[in-house]
Amino acid sequence: MNRLLCILIAFSGLFGATQASAQTVDRTSIDAARTAWLRTFAAKDTSILRNTTTDNVVAVFTGEHGRTLTGRKAVAEYYGDIFAHVKFDLAMTFESSTLDIHENWALDKGVWGPVGNTLSGQYLILWRRGDDLIWRVAYWTAGDKV
Repeated sequence: MNRLLCILIAFSGLFGATQASAQTVDRTSIDAARTAWLRTFAAKDTSILRNTTTDNVVAVFTGEHGRTLTGRKAVAEYYGDIFAHVKFDLAMTFESSTLDIHENWALDKGVWGPVGNTLSGQYLILWRRGDDLIWRVAYWTAGDKV
């Protein structure tokens, strides 16, 4: 009995270490995916957006001109129009304060703002890991408070 208990304890420790290692890999992957997604705005390039979001992505814009867009095509068209007309730098910084990973989903919350300025807004991103194991934005919103 003691031997079986020792084996179970050793196995659970190994399993816990494997889970922690997987979480670290996921966090690193999500951080890289967030950086790639933010390149969309800095480069004003919707092709990056198409590669970093799910097919059925939902984007919720808050404020007086709030709207909700559903689908990669709708979001890319919306930003394509903005990128064609905006002449100033759109580079942004997102700093994650919470990243909860649950299998193929992750909830990412933090603060954001233009590069070089105070990070004063809040964001919420729901990440989805695809069958290809790549993390992509499935939902996002950003504003003064989310």
